[in-house]
Amino acid sequence: MKLKMIAASVALALSNAALAADEALDEVVVTAPQSSAPLTVQTDPKKPRQPVPAHDGADYLKTIPGFSVIRKGGTDGDPVLRGMAGSRLNILLDGEQIFGGCGGRMDPPTAYVFPGSYDRITVLKGPQTVLYGAGNSAGTVLFERSLDRDAQVGTHGQASLMLGSYGRNDEMLSATTGTEKYYVRADATRSHANDYKDGNGVAVHSSYTRWSGNAALGWTPDADTRAEVTLAKSDGQAAYADRSVDGSKFARDNFGVKFEKRNLGGTLEAVEAQAYYNYVDHVMDIYTLRSGNPASMMAAMNPDRKTTGGRAVGTLQVADNSQLKLGLDTQNNVHTNRSGAAPGYTGDYTLKARTKDAEFKNIGVFGEWRQDVGDTRRVIAGLRADSWQATDLRSMIMRGMTTVMNPTANQTRKETLSSGFMRYEQDTSATHTWYAGVGRTARAPDYWELFNKESLTTASAFNTRSEKTMQLDVGMNYRAGDLSGSVSAFYSKITDFNLIQSNVMKGMTAVTVTRNVNATTYGAEAGVSYPLS
Repeated sequence: MKLKMIAASVALALSNAALAADEALDEVVVTAPQSSAPLTVQTDPKKPRQPVPAHDGADYLKTIPGFSVIRKGGTDGDPVLRGMAGSRLNILLDGEQIFGGCGGRMDPPTAYVFPGSYDRITVLKGPQTVLYGAGNSAGTVLFERSLDRDAQVGTHGQASLMLGSYGRNDEMLSATTGTEKYYVRADATRSHANDYKDGNGVAVHSSYTRWSGNAALGWTPDADTRAEVTLAKSDGQAAYADRSVDGSKFARDNFGVKFEKRNLGGTLEAVEAQAYYNYVDHVMDIYTLRSGNPASMMAAMNPDRKTTGGRAVGTLQVADNSQLKLGLDTQNNVHTNRSGAAPGYTGDYTLKARTKDAEFKNIGVFGEWRQDVGDTRRVIAGLRADSWQATDLRSMIMRGMTTVMNPTANQTRKETLSSGFMRYEQDTSATHTWYAGVGRTARAPDYWELFNKESLTTASAFNTRSEKTMQLDVGMNYRAGDLSGSVSAFYSKITDFNLIQSNVMKGMTAVTVTRNVNATTYGAEAGVSYPLS
């Protein structure tokens, strides 16, 4: 009989709890992945899990201890790791960065993730790596596809179908065909659900539909070399019960190229490089999924974001027990906006020119060292420096139904951000691994914090200071046969935390501001798993 993994996770928090006595609850089955290495969790998104997640990146992450989700709709949950959200959690899709368009985060990066089309999800908790971008104070999430050269020969495929209540249906198809030197891979997903009903039988405005298509063409002249070109396209829509607009478009277009070479035979052991283009086109409106007035001049809002970037990494085997990874990455993104009436009406938003309001540029260099001390001890450390730049292209700022002059119009900010970490790991036996690490990271404010909020003193939050986090992570992983478990704890001090605060009164107007505060966070996690037949 196929083994089924049952995992229990325990999240520890200091809070008040209200318990309802003598209340009978239905049995709930929960499955969760376990830590595979210190501060690292890997999971296969193609495997079934309970409860059945929504088909977006955030709800799949919720099955991992430490994660929760800010659920907006069926296509665009916003993940929270250890209480931290937004750009404090780096999200990479096959090594590529992607950013949403909505200033209210109705389309966070995970809104453009279709988990069923990936082979592996890896979570790196805390600021304990410098390889995947700056500002990862909460952690890093890698959605990755993999293909073994031997497995690419011939034609292979995988398909799945899931049916549920309220019209829920998910479809996934993945196919690969190739020879020893060439391969083609294609992935397609679709997910749909109707409005669900609450406990009183009242329909909740919550339907959604989303789909994706991915294709890759690869060249593998030998077992250690791979060159690949990728294309992706996706879209979707979601009804929102918590606000007056719906998400009627979540379109993404992607193009990428990647090259990697391993086992070079000298000190330089491996090299990898990639470049990519991501375009996100998001529409929020009041008429597609509800009966709002399509002729209204604010019937639709249409932000977009164009992101281009690249990354190159070299792996050096400095000695038998010493490895160094050196690299650089770059990322530029431009954000625009437009709004108006529905197509076919006076003021049709699709006929209007887009207006640039923000531009970001970042170049980072990094190095990560691993030193093995005998067979049971390891020290891993890394340093990173980023040159960050942001430009405010807004001449006017919306405040309610009026506009005001932008006090930071055409200003450019430039900063050098530094990050680093060091971690010690020790295998005290064949079953136990203990670790302790300290990390420091600097995170520049993102679009959501700089451009969609005010400051306490002006109508612009563009001069909000960058956030600095110092964090201690400790824990233990255990594995003995089929039984595995982990415990971990963290403590962090955050200087200039970017706090989003709503309903701040400025005169007679209530506004939402970004302001800097100092903060302390701490917590613990534990999990245990055992396969039952």
